[in-house]
Amino acid sequence: MRNFITVELVTQIECKGTRGVLMPTFTPSHLGKWESLFTDLVGGEGSALTEEGIWMLGAKPGLVCVFDEEEPLYIEAVDNISKTLQCYLKGGSECDFRTMVGIVEMGASLRNAASRAKTGPLALRISKRVAKFRYRVVQAPSKSYRIWHVHLMSWLIRGTRVQAR
Repeated sequence: MRNFITVELVTQIECKGTRGVLMPTFTPSHLGKWESLFTDLVGGEGSALTEEGIWMLGAKPGLVCVFDEEEPLYIEAVDNISKTLQCYLKGGSECDFRTMVGIVEMGASLRNAASRAKTGPLALRISKRVAKFRYRVVQAPSKSYRIWHVHLMSWLIRGTRVQAR
């Protein structure tokens, strides 16, 4: 199975307004004071990305990391952890994560992947694939979430080229 992307730093994929952040290898110098938050996010046991695995989450801001087996694939700073994970699972609305799964895992066209990832046969295939992923979240106060988001975007600006495996 093809993994999302191999990168040296956090990078972003731009496709018709869709932006996703893919997991890199960080060093403590990249993370600075965010090192403990990042370690909590990617370390430890994750939960299944299924209805049963996300029912207990609330509408809190924080960071979400999605894993395939033990490999971190995708990280996102969000205003509402519960709503974001519901979007990952069910689709039906514009969801960058589902769009990326459609493009990278299912070979969908960059031009129409966002619309096809919402409903239809591709959306069903994406849902089956997403159900095999695991996730881990770290709650962050609203102010910290916004700072982390800005910090993440600064890494994106300095990002390296994306190389498909």
